Amino acid sequence: MSSNQSPLVSIISVNYNSLADTLEFLDTVFKLTYLNREVFVVDNASKIDPCQEITSKYPEVIYIRSEVNLGFAGGNNLAVKRAKGKYIFFLNNDTLLVPDFLENIVSFMESHPD
Repeated sequence: MSSNQSPLVSIISVNYNSLADTLEFLDTVFKLTYLNREVFVVDNASKIDPCQEITSKYPEVIYIRSEVNLGFAGGNNLAVKRAKGKYIFFLNNDTLLVPDFLENIVSFMESHPD
């Protein structure tokens, strides 16, 4: 599946007072070989706003800050409202990804539209 034929995937993760985990997670996201993606990090009212650290290292990240902790679902919903992907992939910020895992998932979804 070439990148110009590959559907856009929206990757969404929520951060709450765990910047180190989020940065480690993003390290693996930006090593993915599937390139047609958009990446959201929703900060759920962390004590210290991590926007500068996240966006300076990963300017491609679409950063959303909530001034109140909306919980996991509420935080994800903030990003879903802005996501443009055909597929939306919710990941915990302590997840570490292998570079080629997304191709197989997208390929399966594309070949099984039901």
